[in-house]
Amino acid sequence: MRQYERTVKPLVTPDEFEKTVAAIKAFAEGDGPKLQRYLVADDASKKHTSYISGVAPTPRGRFA
Repeated sequence: MRQYERTVKPLVTPDEFEKTVAAIKAFAEGDGPKLQRYLVADDASKKHTSYISGVAPTPRGRFA
């Protein structure tokens, strides 16, 4: 999460940065850990595919 903060900081105003940091904290303390567990489990269940294969756009521009 800190890397994301460092990436965003030069691109936004100080007020926007404070709001972003608050959103990051809320995510990290809320849905973030649950989502991470889901993503890790989903990736582990697909040994012969890329971790992005479930969300990569198809040739028609739709998501798989």
